[in-house]
Amino acid sequence: TQGRGRLGRTWVSPFGRNIYLSATWEFDQGVAVMEGLSLAVGVAVCRTIRELGITEAGLKWPNDILLEGRKVGGILLEMLGDPIGPCQVVVGIGINFAMPVNAEIDQPWADLGGRQSLSRNGLAAALISKLLPLLSTYAEQGFSPYREPWEDFDSH
Repeated sequence: TQGRGRLGRTWVSPFGRNIYLSATWEFDQGVAVMEGLSLAVGVAVCRTIRELGITEAGLKWPNDILLEGRKVGGILLEMLGDPIGPCQVVVGIGINFAMPVNAEIDQPWADLGGRQSLSRNGLAAALISKLLPLLSTYAEQGFSPYREPWEDFDSH
């Protein structure tokens, strides 16, 4: 219920309606590792949504997840530790799943509820199963394996 977006913006996050999850990963490279990480995480999120049968999912740089041109989710990264040495990055993902129609949001938005036979818990589990291997690969190879898929998902 206290969702945060980029630049301290509020993320409308009613209790029990949507998906809000965070994962922490340790990187040896310091702040440089964050360059491209939100884009790679976006690739994992879009792949997950598309594999569940929602083919209209796309990305808008640097951290928006879109559905039919409307924001359905976002990614937020926060770094803990040494900016030039080992650090931890907290990867936060928010996905609108069953947003109330009267939600006060200042931009066009969408949610995933009512599509396919999708459950909120099933989507969260699928996201986690994609996110953890992505973080491991990203720690070793950086953004390069995700550049081409990101371009495919780029909505702008």
